[in-house]
Amino acid sequence: MDALILAKAYLELSAHRPERVHVFDLDNTFVNGQLLFHLIYSVASTLPDRDKFRLRLDRYVANLHVHQGAIPFMNSLAIALADENFFVGLEEGRVAALARGLAARIKNETNAFPLAVLEAIKHYSGESGRHACSMALSGAPHVVAEPFCGQHGFCAVFGSAYWARHDNGGVRRYTAERDLDSGLRKGPLVKVTGEFLGVDWAESVGMGDTLADIDVFKQVGYPVAINPDGKLLAEMRGIEGAGVVFESPKIGVNLLRVSRGRLIEAELHEILPRSLARYCPPVDRMRYAYENDETLDLDIERSILLGVVKGASKT
Repeated sequence: MDALILAKAYLELSAHRPERVHVFDLDNTFVNGQLLFHLIYSVASTLPDRDKFRLRLDRYVANLHVHQGAIPFMNSLAIALADENFFVGLEEGRVAALARGLAARIKNETNAFPLAVLEAIKHYSGESGRHACSMALSGAPHVVAEPFCGQHGFCAVFGSAYWARHDNGGVRRYTAERDLDSGLRKGPLVKVTGEFLGVDWAESVGMGDTLADIDVFKQVGYPVAINPDGKLLAEMRGIEGAGVVFESPKIGVNLLRVSRGRLIEAELHEILPRSLARYCPPVDRMRYAYENDETLDLDIERSILLGVVKGASKT
């Protein structure tokens, strides 16, 4: 794990002296999409010397509505482009500026349930008066994960480091070196963080959508899979009491939990700590809020999460 990212995240967490720390994956869990794909598309659409990449992305986006398994394909395409040294030679400062602008544009592209839980965490106060913290673990480049999470009030962010060095003219440019531990080795990172802060993970929530999150799920007391893929869902069936959430504009938000290897309907307090569930809005008030639609707004006092997808309201 990149030492600077690690040190900054630990300092931010330590400053809060949290009673609880809750863990969020970003791509396709908190974010309705993949930050790496968004960043590559933004850079390729802006910088002329990345035209060859943009053409491939444009062909994909044009056929997205008919593509089977769109999310896995989007993930694999973005990773493949990164592996083809997409970022190598690009000016670090220019990419960082594009990433900040991107983060602002896609701020509302979040899934409803994780967003509601995050807002509840901000309002949680334990019996000791200490508060809870949220940390994001993601394989997305830190340069975009950090500003995106900053907008939502995450306490700490662990993103992938894409390293840069000064060229002969003194400009920092990306190399082919990357540190992907925040996406590939989440379990050890959570373990070390718990030891560093003295956190008991038994009352913590962990959210994710793929097998990369399974080691986190095995450490926290309240694992919750968000729109899990088939491989993760099979593993989740072996974790008694684990939460599984399926949500989309068409079906709304559906909560399930594992009971003896089967998925059954669940209530908020069955898949979240009761101390946290009481700060969440009712499930039937959880809706998507997309850019250019109504802004998502959470009123804790009335426990209402506003933001209705066109034609998807159940209320």
